[in-house]
Amino acid sequence: MGLEGTKSAQDLVRSVIARYAPQELPYLDRVTRLCAENPDVMYISPKRRTEPLADGGLMAALVIVTPILYAALNDLAKDSVTGGVHALWQRIRRAKRKAADLDPQAPLGTFSPEQILLAKATMIRRLLQEGQSAEQSEALAEEFVAQLEDSVDRL
Repeated sequence: MGLEGTKSAQDLVRSVIARYAPQELPYLDRVTRLCAENPDVMYISPKRRTEPLADGGLMAALVIVTPILYAALNDLAKDSVTGGVHALWQRIRRAKRKAADLDPQAPLGTFSPEQILLAKATMIRRLLQEGQSAEQSEALAEEFVAQLEDSVDRL
């Protein structure tokens, strides 16, 4: 049994950002475009980014949550295309994520509970690596899952 989306990735990201990282909300549209144009942006740590992510001189280090959310959704989209959690796990291990399978404007795809669980775990790990507290990381990931489940029809 899977879940098929009824709202877009950008809508889901906007909902989570509004609640857990509202300081990133003014930059969401620009960061969304950058993630779609250059998927590497979703996977590069803000500590290692050299280019700004948004207009107005915002340095990459200030935008943390938005690319991580898009990376989780991109991984889910890739896994749906390639067919299975094993393929996603192999991609994560190899860290080869040049292409984006996620269209931020398109309705979300179909995801299994196992795929969502792996995306949540990966998101928590990345948030912790970026200095978010364990409590904040868990809460943000829980909100991501809740928004994802609210945005899809159960098959």
